[in-house]
Amino acid sequence: SIRLELKPLAEAGLSSPEESGNKIKYKANEAHPLFPEIRSIVGKFLGLDQLLEKVIHKLGDLKHAYIVGDYAQGVDSGIIELVLVGNLDQEYVHLLLRKAEEIIHRKCQLILINEDQFESLRDKLKLADGILLWSSN
Repeated sequence: SIRLELKPLAEAGLSSPEESGNKIKYKANEAHPLFPEIRSIVGKFLGLDQLLEKVIHKLGDLKHAYIVGDYAQGVDSGIIELVLVGNLDQEYVHLLLRKAEEIIHRKCQLILINEDQFESLRDKLKLADGILLWSSN
């Protein structure tokens, strides 16, 4: 029944199916003009926007937050890679990370860097391929 729901999305260009052996994997089509809006709607529906705002204020001086790696490419590998930039309360960040892992049943890998490191590591972290979750600018 899931396949019946996913097929129209692929036909509309909102997802791109990829065959892998006898399975078909569906991935969001980030090139579709409606992708940013759909992502925003889903985030609001899940309440992520409100949760993110509350958490960010307690973190410290957060400048940027990115999802990089597989999840940024639409692949659910079970590991979510985050890059947080700023002067942050590291103890609080790690506490939140452990709680998030329990709730979402995914492993999270975290890179905490300050703004100086951000400028020098921007290309190595492949942030251009990532998803910007937050920016104070």
